[in-house]
Amino acid sequence: MTEPKIKIWKFLKITVSSLLITALALFTAAAIRTLSLDVNVGLQLARWEKSNNISLVIDHHQREELLARFKEAVRIPTVSFSDTESNTTALRQFDTFLRKGTVTRFHPHI
Repeated sequence: MTEPKIKIWKFLKITVSSLLITALALFTAAAIRTLSLDVNVGLQLARWEKSNNISLVIDHHQREELLARFKEAVRIPTVSFSDTESNTTALRQFDTFLRKGTVTRFHPHI
């Protein structure tokens, strides 16, 4: 081999080796960071799961509405009779109840 070809091969070997080592180092750093950090830090996504009590401070009107909605929900019959047979009328009734009793945040046809 001639002198210029040897220099090109050495340069390519050094470049490829450097890129592989850099990629390995970045992958290792990303893996360590992913495995060692708490995902919910700063986001507080699961804060409610850690709470021991839920505030039930509601006024008389809200309590009456809550009880009325609960009574209505309890009146809906059992939906399934077996693994294959379901009461579709009760499912529709429960769907109507949920749509009426919950706040709509998104377009209902999405």
